[in-house]
Amino acid sequence: TLATQIAAVQERYQSLEVATKQLASALARGQTRGQWGEMQLEGLLAHAGLLEGTHYRRQESRSGSDGGTRPDIVVTMPGGGEILVDAKFPFDAYWTGIGTDDPVERDAHLRKHAADVLSRAKELSAKRYSDAALSPDFVVMFLPLESLLSAALEADGLLLERTFERRVVLATPTTMLALLRTVSFGYQRALMADNAEEI
Repeated sequence: TLATQIAAVQERYQSLEVATKQLASALARGQTRGQWGEMQLEGLLAHAGLLEGTHYRRQESRSGSDGGTRPDIVVTMPGGGEILVDAKFPFDAYWTGIGTDDPVERDAHLRKHAADVLSRAKELSAKRYSDAALSPDFVVMFLPLESLLSAALEADGLLLERTFERRVVLATPTTMLALLRTVSFGYQRALMADNAEEI
């Protein structure tokens, strides 16, 4: 019986290892990575009680001062205004860093990851999304894993300040859900005010 259980554990471990490699391979492709980020983001939107077409729109093309732009998600705020969210995120250096046992090599890869996050923030800043929207003067860069941000901040303690300077806000699932629930609360308050006025 013990031998059978050990064999079953080994089989599960091997299947888990294969699945992990497949996930890493998929996330190595930028397009797949963006789609995964969007799926995570849509789950948070649903969890916050926001509805597509009513409270948010996906991949809406718009024209800005430097040409066309297309944020992944546009969240409409109650009373007007929009929050623009981009779900593409750097991953390669982070994945390589956490996969190595050498602390020096790990630190080097995580510093590269922090640099990649800042580079992506610079790209978003250059798109000037806010020029083409009734939005606050920032764009949200969504990182679908908490550890993507914590590892970057561990490597570069000034990362948040540097992204804020470029009007980019880094959001993990925790902070993104808090932001979306705040928007949802705003809609609820607006509905209550409308109902009270009608009564």
